[in-house]
Amino acid sequence: MKKQLVYQVCVEHCEKEISALQSDLKDLYDSLKNESKSTAGDKHETGRAMMHLEIEKKGKQLQVLQQIHKTIEQLSPDAKCHQVEKGSLVQTNFGWFYMAASLGEIQVEQEKVFVMSSASPLAKAFWNKTKGDEIAFNGRKYRIKQVE
Repeated sequence: MKKQLVYQVCVEHCEKEISALQSDLKDLYDSLKNESKSTAGDKHETGRAMMHLEIEKKGKQLQVLQQIHKTIEQLSPDAKCHQVEKGSLVQTNFGWFYMAASLGEIQVEQEKVFVMSSASPLAKAFWNKTKGDEIAFNGRKYRIKQVE
């Protein structure tokens, strides 16, 4: 698997999710504006309050995703890594891991890649390890097959 491809899928995934959240927020703002024109009363106020909560929740999700996107874009997908560090793509006996940002599992050419923050406990356990090294984490023994 090529690190450049994993990087590109991460960037595209973030952009798609950001676009979806922005669209959701626009719809919520439009609904709130239309709700303001309807009748008053307890039901009306409850509906408005629920929309405000949803707007706040989506806004926070958007901020987090924009920060993840920014973090990923700062990586250099062409950089060669010989030990696990920020930006490394690591193949283990339990699959692929990309040390980038807390994005979770993505699909790249029929392979699952777990995209994680370098601050995560598992990433810290992998840190500075090289091909052939083994680490024990949560009752599992990970063997590093490759570092890109």
